[in-house]
Amino acid sequence: MKKLAGCLVVIAASCMTVPAPEHPPAKPEPPKPLTAAELGQQIDATRYASCRLGEERLGQIEAQLQALAEQAPENSPARKEAQAVTAKLKPAREALAQRKADLGSCVIRIGGRPLDPATHAIVVPDQPTLQEEHAANDLNAHIERLTGRDLPLIADSALGKQIPIVVGNCPKTLRKLSVRVDTKGLGLEGIAIRTKGPTLVLAGNQRGILYAVYTFLEDYCGCRWFTPECTAIPKTGTFDIADLNVRHIPPLEYRSTDYPCSRDADWAVRNKMNGTQTRLDERRGGKIDYGTFVHTFNSILDPAKHFAEHPEYFSEIKGKRQSGNTQLCLTNPEVLEIAKKTVRAWMKHAPKATIFSVSQNDWYNFCECAACKALDDAEGTHAATMIAFVNAIARDTARDYPDKLIDTLAYQYTRTPPRTLRVEPNVCVRLCTIECDFAHPLDQSTHPQNQKFVRDIQGWNKLCNRLYIWDYIIDYGHSVMPWPNLYALIPNIRFFIANGVKGLYEEACYFTKGSELAELRTWIIAKAMWNPNYDTDKAIDEFLAGYYGPAAKPIRAYINLMHEPVLRDPNLHIFIWTAPNAPYLNDRAIAEASSLFDEAEKAVAADPVLLHRVQVARLPVLYVQIVNSTQGFKEEGDTLVDTATKDEGELLKRFEAIARKEGLTMIREHHQHGNLDKWLASVSFAGKKLPIVRLANDSLELAILPSLGGRIWKMVHKPTGRDILKRYKDREGNELPDAGGYEEYSEGEYRSPGWNEPCRVVKREKQSVVLEAKLKSGLVLTRTITLDEKEPKVTIESALANAGKEPRQACLRAHPSFAVSDLNRAALWVPVPGGPALQRPLALPADTPEKDEWLAPTELPAGEWRIADPAANYQIVCRFDLAQVGQCLLNRSARDHRVNLELYSKPATLAPGQTLSLKHTIEAKPSVEIRLPGR
Repeated sequence: MKKLAGCLVVIAASCMTVPAPEHPPAKPEPPKPLTAAELGQQIDATRYASCRLGEERLGQIEAQLQALAEQAPENSPARKEAQAVTAKLKPAREALAQRKADLGSCVIRIGGRPLDPATHAIVVPDQPTLQEEHAANDLNAHIERLTGRDLPLIADSALGKQIPIVVGNCPKTLRKLSVRVDTKGLGLEGIAIRTKGPTLVLAGNQRGILYAVYTFLEDYCGCRWFTPECTAIPKTGTFDIADLNVRHIPPLEYRSTDYPCSRDADWAVRNKMNGTQTRLDERRGGKIDYGTFVHTFNSILDPAKHFAEHPEYFSEIKGKRQSGNTQLCLTNPEVLEIAKKTVRAWMKHAPKATIFSVSQNDWYNFCECAACKALDDAEGTHAATMIAFVNAIARDTARDYPDKLIDTLAYQYTRTPPRTLRVEPNVCVRLCTIECDFAHPLDQSTHPQNQKFVRDIQGWNKLCNRLYIWDYIIDYGHSVMPWPNLYALIPNIRFFIANGVKGLYEEACYFTKGSELAELRTWIIAKAMWNPNYDTDKAIDEFLAGYYGPAAKPIRAYINLMHEPVLRDPNLHIFIWTAPNAPYLNDRAIAEASSLFDEAEKAVAADPVLLHRVQVARLPVLYVQIVNSTQGFKEEGDTLVDTATKDEGELLKRFEAIARKEGLTMIREHHQHGNLDKWLASVSFAGKKLPIVRLANDSLELAILPSLGGRIWKMVHKPTGRDILKRYKDREGNELPDAGGYEEYSEGEYRSPGWNEPCRVVKREKQSVVLEAKLKSGLVLTRTITLDEKEPKVTIESALANAGKEPRQACLRAHPSFAVSDLNRAALWVPVPGGPALQRPLALPADTPEKDEWLAPTELPAGEWRIADPAANYQIVCRFDLAQVGQCLLNRSARDHRVNLELYSKPATLAPGQTLSLKHTIEAKPSVEIRLPGR
């Protein structure tokens, strides 16, 4: 099988015989000369023509470019443009010559007659649509690549004695054949493939005609378009086409993913993907396009612009309206009217878009006002106010935009369906799987979240006519890590369809190339979204053979190795934040995987293209080896010493070289902390020594790491010997100092600048230290850490100063991770201004490994909040100046035995020379009993 170059997205002009008109028309206007840019597009378009037509067209283009250059003044932009486009002719001719040399010699027999230009012709409508024209040209180009034969293209009215290969709506030819194809019932995407003797009919409408052509080439001629850069076209063999009467309407109207390799227009149309992320144009059938995609509440009403004057537009929580991380008040009639006008404006300005999302922001904080609460309580879900809101918008827009859909999310707090509230016909609900276990098919997993999801999808299916799914198919915390979900992908697609789903968005690694098995996953889901009966093993094996060549066998063994534990153990779950210390990534498995990739690389060592693909497939194994081995430190006196070996340092160099060649730029979602360079810096510890600054009294001992963001790494309570701060270790018991502890950020985002920049020690005294770091953002962070002379209390005073010449955004975020023995016994105590103290247990449900809770303004502590940990015999008391604090975040993890009490300063725009400050204390006080409600 021969690998072909990926195709571009401009189609050549149609080349076909047209019948002479009965009455000569008036003399037409001479065609407008093409510009150099348009001629450049036509150079690219010769990729879709047969070799003969391509050569002819390149000659015509060269003459036109020469004329343009001669007409333009010397050294003018027009002449330079013509010359630049002319330079594209040589590589185009070279590519065409290579294609010609690589033409196959296959025999394609239909009804016993081999395709031959002497006997056959491709027939297209007299006035073909752009899609029919493109489908016919690409069919001809592929037949030539398969057989080495260039079939003529003939208009419907001009067909003579040739045996027709009908592409599109050709009524005259179909009448001659006595073949009737009902295209009205096919919709936009259904296909019909018929044979009658030696003739072939490929039919469909807008996208369907293209899909009919590519289905014929794929299913009956062995063509495969694995990636934009890897196309497999058979060069030898005989294809005997049996009697065909195929009619297929895809069960999913929306088929989408967002891997970078899935966006190419030619790849997408050939593999029948039609999502908004693709680059499909009209010739390739277009796509289902979102005008607004997701999390649009702030686009409807931005609290930064409207909260001061209209706080009633936004979420009310505990009796107070919220300005930060807020949602909309969905029962407020003014909000509804504004939303209607906004959505109408969206539709007006994006007339080609099909769907417009009206959906919650990407956090909690739903409105609890009396009206919202009453509706949600009556329906048993916070989705009630959402559906009532979007229903009203949909009824309004349907009057003038009946072809447009309103989309909303069933996500996190809106995932549970209402009891009775039905969804309008022009509303699409996107149900999200974010909380689920993805190692096993959703309806077969033992995990409680999956079992609840099954109930939710069944409920939504009863309430709405158009149910879509937003599914998750990678690990977002470690997108380069092995994540064994391949055998759940197709069963999940079947499960979705069986429960009434009409559209599927498989959110993947949209943010970088080079993620784990990206091309293989894209292939599997593309096959199954078009045909849910596609076999997983078939999809895997054909892709590996086509994409990795001789390395397919060891890579198949690696895939089996990673998947065997989850296939064997129904209680082994993976989530979108699974870490590299997962049990299936044990040392034995990784060592065996490494050996298999040694074998794979050896098998393709002589082919640089295949070798690079294999090396990219190996990145996940290298990633686990690096993360699980090179971050460990040992404490030696007043220094943390890296335990990484020289071999581990070489692993990192190897990973970086492959990643940069592939174009991998992120190793996890979100640029702030997923950037490749930042990750490389965070794990490049080989040979590093981190000095420790110690502060101690009779009750408390601090260990501070100036070179690692000035973080407080240890805070040991001497009377009990316990560490107040959470510390992490690797499998060998070595310290992982860049996790846990106390760290700070200069912005609200997790691990924004400030968390790991080296600090210099400005001043050192017995009970205090002053640190300073110059951040890339142009801010200067100064932190003073002071330990009380006697008490187990530390005071942290931080300041961000704008040392630049332009205003800078700033928000100090204190991020302490406290060690808690048992969340089931621990409690949080929060005194509230003007009211009784809030007391709440810290226990989490078994199916919630980690949870964020934002404290509303009415819940903000009155300058103090504390954790009671009975097993520790002390309370962790945090005090602060309420005037400096804008938000408080409670984050906790039962798995990690950790609770974070995080403080956010009020966001500020700092003028040059201006400073933002945050001061707070952490103290260990004797334990007292806190009585919790119901105990």
